[in-house]
Amino acid sequence: MSDSPSYEIVVIATSLGGLAALTRILLDIPPNFSCPIVVLQHRKERPEGDDLLVQLLDDRVILDVQPASQGVYLQAGTVYVAPPGRHIRVEKDRRIHLSDEVKIGLWRPAADELLRTVAASYREAAICVILTGKLFDGAKGAMAIQAGGGTVLAQDEASSEAFAMPRAAIATGAVNRVLPLNEIGPALCAMVMPDEPCR
Repeated sequence: MSDSPSYEIVVIATSLGGLAALTRILLDIPPNFSCPIVVLQHRKERPEGDDLLVQLLDDRVILDVQPASQGVYLQAGTVYVAPPGRHIRVEKDRRIHLSDEVKIGLWRPAADELLRTVAASYREAAICVILTGKLFDGAKGAMAIQAGGGTVLAQDEASSEAFAMPRAAIATGAVNRVLPLNEIGPALCAMVMPDEPCR
C-alpha cells in the first residue's frame, strides 16, 4: 500500500494555447483515473448548448468529456469543462454550481473563484494545474489550494504558448512543481494512482 496523499479532484486552468495543452495532458490519463478532472479555459461565449471545446476534447481523448452542468455530482474518470461566460464552483456537496454573477477581475469563469471553492471543499485532496495562458488568473487560486494543503503544478515556460498564467502562479510561491507539458499527465497519474501503471 502507498502512503502517498489521497487525492480526490484535479482542476486544470488555462487560456491561450489551452486546447493543445489540455489534449496532450488528457491523452496520458487512463479511463480508470480515480479523480474527476475539472477544466477551465478562458474563451469566447458561444450559443447555448454549443460547446466546441467539449466536442474537440471528446473527439481526441479516451476519457469521458462532459460540459460542467448545474448540480452535476463529480464522478471519477470524467472531464468536466467549465462553460464560457459562467462562473463555476465546486462546493462541499461535491456538485457543480454555476452562476452568472459579474466578472471577477477580467474573467467569467474565473479560475481563482473555482480554485478557491475547491480548496475549501477538498483541502489536501486537491490538485491544481496552471497551464499556458495570458495575464494572471489562477495565481490567487493556487495560493488557496496551497493554503488548504493541496498540490499545485504549473507548466514550464519552454512548453507554454503563453507563460503569463503559469509565471504569475509560480511567483506566489504556491507552486510545488514546474513541469514541461509532456510530464504533467504522467505526474498526475503517479500522484493520483501511485500503485497503478500510467499509460
